[in-house]
Amino acid sequence: MIIFLNGCINSGKTTTAKYIKDLDCGFTHIKGDDLREFTRRMPIEKSINLTLKNAIDITINFDQASIHSVISYPINDENYGFACALLKDTQIKHVAVTLFSGLDVLKTNRGNRALSNWVLNRIDELNQQGFVQPSFGHSRQFKYEH
Repeated sequence: MIIFLNGCINSGKTTTAKYIKDLDCGFTHIKGDDLREFTRRMPIEKSINLTLKNAIDITINFDQASIHSVISYPINDENYGFACALLKDTQIKHVAVTLFSGLDVLKTNRGNRALSNWVLNRIDELNQQGFVQPSFGHSRQFKYEH
């Protein structure tokens, strides 16, 4: 089983994935941003599918050991289609969930995270490119409690 945990920067993907992992129900967390580090020299738009392929390859290995995966990474409709095509010949079930709390919340410093100008600009870019509220999967809009 794979849960694609989608959402923009600062949407709560890592926090949610950690929560699922800590439930001790057989899930591990594959953080797309960690895999992105291997392709940092590439433009981000060109590295997304390679990062997804690496995440799927790891997931297939985990699945063979009966370990479920949560993949957290911002993806759009095209990227999700690519990931589904990679899984087509496997028996691995998957679901996509997009976390969205509104652009105003995405652009707010929460906890210990101070958002840089690059991150704020990247949130706008991701919104324009369809990453913030894609058409696939299940969307979950929520409010942060302070």
